[in-house]
Amino acid sequence: MLGIYSIQKFSSLDFPRKLCAILWFSGCNMRCPYCYNEDVVFGKKQIEEEEIIDFLKTRINLLDGVSFTGGEPTLYKNLVSFADKIKNLGFEIKLDTNGINVDVVKTLVKNNLVDYIALDFKAPKYKFEKITKNKNYDEFEKTLVFLIKSGINFEVRTTVHTDLLDENDIDSIILKNAKDVLISKNIPNKQIIISTNNNELTIKDNGGGISPDIIDKIFDPYFSTKTKKDRTGLGLYMSKTIIEDHCGGSLSVSNDNNGAIFKIEL
Repeated sequence: MLGIYSIQKFSSLDFPRKLCAILWFSGCNMRCPYCYNEDVVFGKKQIEEEEIIDFLKTRINLLDGVSFTGGEPTLYKNLVSFADKIKNLGFEIKLDTNGINVDVVKTLVKNNLVDYIALDFKAPKYKFEKITKNKNYDEFEKTLVFLIKSGINFEVRTTVHTDLLDENDIDSIILKNAKDVLISKNIPNKQIIISTNNNELTIKDNGGGISPDIIDKIFDPYFSTKTKKDRTGLGLYMSKTIIEDHCGGSLSVSNDNNGAIFKIEL
């Protein structure tokens, strides 16, 4: 039976700007090869809810919140009601999730039962099943879309395992945008030029550049110049998020006389 596997009674690191307790929930709907919590993933419930509630009652005014992690907490069938019990004690809640159970995430957010979410971006769509052994990339994307629109505080994070995921996966998203522009504008002698200089990678095309009216918007979530059926508006947004928030680098765009220039600095 899935449920609470273990508890860490104090952390000053896991919940941003909060002192918290951490609850690990057993079970996971992914099988990532680099997983460091296999005991939790393949474990069973070890602690009853009542024991956690009794402990938290002794930490009122001492801790700020509780972090749900795992495993995958949204697999716990009583997560919503359990979160409600914790909120009624006055604690804030952070949820770590892979985003596959979008309905559970929506229920928690819409009922004000979670205050902060850390969403794991495991891999681009074309590598998602290979890395996670899960076919539900579209469910992850639905969760990401929902969180962006919801207004809740959240972060998107990734694990860059160099045998599985590298900068080429990020580059490919950007290259796809350049390729789409060249095709849509019917540019003769199409060119995409990639160059490197120390820790800088530059991708240039001869597609005529990006309109000044939209160049400041292209990294915004859901912004796209493509038709609705051909776009999500998340590719460049996710690229910038991963490069800047998780790799400590920068991703910028500019125009020259021939086309657009994307620059990655790490």
